Amino acid sequence: PQTSMIHGYLKASLDDCKRALLTVEQSTGIRVLMRLNKINDDESSFGCRFEWSMGTSNVLIDDEQFIKGWQEFSRVLEEF
Repeated sequence: PQTSMIHGYLKASLDDCKRALLTVEQSTGIRVLMRLNKINDDESSFGCRFEWSMGTSNVLIDDEQFIKGWQEFSRVLEEF
C-alpha cells in the first residue's frame, strides 16, 4: 500500500528535541512534530526519530508557516 509517511532521524537527544519543540510551540504557536521516539541502539549516531504522516489536512498548512516552524526548531536546537 502507498502511504505519505516520512521517517526522520535527528542527531540531538530526545530530551533536547522535546525541549526545542516545546520552546518553538510556546514562542510561535507552531507545533513542528507530535511524537518523537528515542533510538535505543547504542551504536547509532542519532538520538531520536519521528514518523511524520503527510495526510490531506497537512496540505492546508501554509508553506511560510511550515518553513518558519522548522527553521525555528533548528535554531533553538542549536542552542542546546
